[in-house]
Amino acid sequence: MSPSKSKGIIIELDNPYRSYFAGQVIQGRVIVQNDKPKKTKELTLLLEGSGRVRWSETHTTYVNTGRQGQRKSQPKNVWYNATETYVQQKIQLVGDGHNFITLPEGTTTYPFQLILPSTLPSSFTSKIGLVSYFLEAEMRRPLLKPNKKMALPITVNALVDLNLEQRAMLTQEIKRVKGSNFFACRKGQLGFELRLKRSGYVSGEALDFSCEITNSSSTKVNHVKAMLVQNIIFYAQGRSRSQRKNVFELKGPAIECGDHEMWCPTSLAIPPLPPTRLGVSCHIIDVQYFLQVEMSIAGLSTSLSGELPIMIGTIPLRTTFEQLRPLPIHLPPQQPQPMSSQVPYAVPGTSTASYPPISPTDKSQYFQDTILDEPRNAPPSAPFLTEYPDLPPPTYAEAVLTESFTWNPEGNDETDQTDGGNLEKQREVDMNASSNVPTAPPMYEFVPNYITYGKV
Repeated sequence: MSPSKSKGIIIELDNPYRSYFAGQVIQGRVIVQNDKPKKTKELTLLLEGSGRVRWSETHTTYVNTGRQGQRKSQPKNVWYNATETYVQQKIQLVGDGHNFITLPEGTTTYPFQLILPSTLPSSFTSKIGLVSYFLEAEMRRPLLKPNKKMALPITVNALVDLNLEQRAMLTQEIKRVKGSNFFACRKGQLGFELRLKRSGYVSGEALDFSCEITNSSSTKVNHVKAMLVQNIIFYAQGRSRSQRKNVFELKGPAIECGDHEMWCPTSLAIPPLPPTRLGVSCHIIDVQYFLQVEMSIAGLSTSLSGELPIMIGTIPLRTTFEQLRPLPIHLPPQQPQPMSSQVPYAVPGTSTASYPPISPTDKSQYFQDTILDEPRNAPPSAPFLTEYPDLPPPTYAEAVLTESFTWNPEGNDETDQTDGGNLEKQREVDMNASSNVPTAPPMYEFVPNYITYGKV
């Protein structure tokens, strides 16, 4: 279970990781705890998802100095903002919003189910922009008494099916050479040829590439390194801004003069990342990935480099299903059966009936190596799962490269900020301070838990 607590309201989800595919059902319950009977007009649950970008640029303006014909330059910060709303659903759990009812003393549970739209973009966080989703339970109180609110952030994984992307199976190659006319290469050539066997991958997969390195010159190659690069472009008010980050890098061999080597690393696995483009419905943030190779040449401050685009999805290629299936878990026969409060979350299309009891900290053991029949009481599956009954069960992992986002919708200062941090520091947001809290997404620290695959 994944509870979010305040003094009187708890949001509890069946999914302990709070990570969902677009199109999937969110199932849980809102629990109200009262120390005495309390009046309310309604108890509601809101699901909201939105995207926001914000950055500043320094522009030069010219102002009059007071002397005839004279002007001076003056720097000015200009802020660019953009927002999008992807989902906004509200359901009434109790009450009609007009007439007062009395909630009883003690604990009352209100179960709920919400279906995520299938076109949602993936959750994403950075300093300049983010895509965020949250649940907010609100109990409307009588006049002069503050409403009770509780917000719980969740992760959404866009449906990016590599089987529907033509370029996912494409092979690519690029060749980079420095010839004998290059001053550092006094004789012969040096360079590399990068080959990518396919272009589409999911988090958890190792990039399938090779790099043929040739050095027929008289200059030593210090080393070759491969990098997974993330390029993000933000859009607002007719402008754009980009960020380029190295997700990770792998250092390859040095190549002596006259040597030739075929470098085929197998350890360049893709960490938990949002998919390419974040899906299909985000128009203010574009995410792209590249496999880049750099050759460091002795005596030069610059390197020889080349890159190939890759696509990161959330549904793997069918041809990779078997190799992405997790290893089976072997438990001693005396292991007790799980209690009802310990039943792990099941990906739609699977069953929890035969899952072993596990330690809450051992996330990898929530999933077996086979897909079981769907239980009768399971919520409807996301549409794509009916097409892939043998889809390897995914696991969930905290995103890499996360940054805290600063958002001030008024525009020209940075006084409204979110603090940096990770998921362990703050898992929910208590919004009970005032009944006038805006409905905009709450400021919380949240690290997305992305879908990932592989033998964990």
